[in-house]
Amino acid sequence: MREVLNQVAQQILAGARLEGARDLAPLFAGLPFDEQSLARRPFGRIDWEPFTLLLDRLAELLGGPEEFRRLAHHFYKGHPPMAGLLRLVAGPKELYRLVYDSIVPWLWPTHSHRHAFLPGDRLRLEYDLPAGARGSLPFFWGTQGADESIPAFLGLPHSVAEVAERTPHRMVMTLRLPPSRTLAARLRPARALLRSLELEWAERREELLAGLTDLGTEGGGAPLGIERAQIAWRLTPREREVVSLAIEGLSNRAIAQRLGCAPGTVEAHLSHVFAKAQLEGRLELMKRLLRAEG
Repeated sequence: MREVLNQVAQQILAGARLEGARDLAPLFAGLPFDEQSLARRPFGRIDWEPFTLLLDRLAELLGGPEEFRRLAHHFYKGHPPMAGLLRLVAGPKELYRLVYDSIVPWLWPTHSHRHAFLPGDRLRLEYDLPAGARGSLPFFWGTQGADESIPAFLGLPHSVAEVAERTPHRMVMTLRLPPSRTLAARLRPARALLRSLELEWAERREELLAGLTDLGTEGGGAPLGIERAQIAWRLTPREREVVSLAIEGLSNRAIAQRLGCAPGTVEAHLSHVFAKAQLEGRLELMKRLLRAEG
């Protein structure tokens, strides 16, 4: 089962370079992916076990799993427009709520996590890997670093973590959040904006979960790959391009930017595909194709 977005691995590698790592090619020896394949399909997925093997090798290169804490401080950087917007409408608590209610379940849909806000601007977090999953100390050190750095998205100091338990399969910690600098998060329009962001991430999570199930068949038939789909559904070359990008999770606007056309044109292509294949929409398209891709 594929459990990790390619984009997550890309961000980790980018953080490693910021921490001084240079030649990363040897890290991919024997793995079913490399840095180029990750970049080609940022919304594709890789298996958890080779992902953790990559983390182990990177930890050795950096000097130990604890180095992932500093590396992961870069994880939530690189989104200036979104950061500027959130600084106007959210404080640390609202941002953490958005991350843990919507984004973390999308990034790690098969992992267990629990969070609870405590008095004194504190947040308790528990993470558990699923039974049978390969353990990874670098993953949990990186999780701590990423969690600490979330307020930096708002231009605030990092949260301070107190780790009560850390094993290759589980971590429990409490974060002390920095004080907020904005009152706008109390306003009704700001709450509405945050809610819309939560709904957007919830939709993305449902699409990802659909791709992680064995629902890739309809009526007991085998899942189609893009090559067979093009023949079976009589797709034009342009329709095939649109479908290939759609099952990677790209929005109509992102597909349009990639192909140099208007979002309305992408919507028209998808409508033609749905009609030819007798599909209800994107979710059914992903169920039909995704398990055979990659």
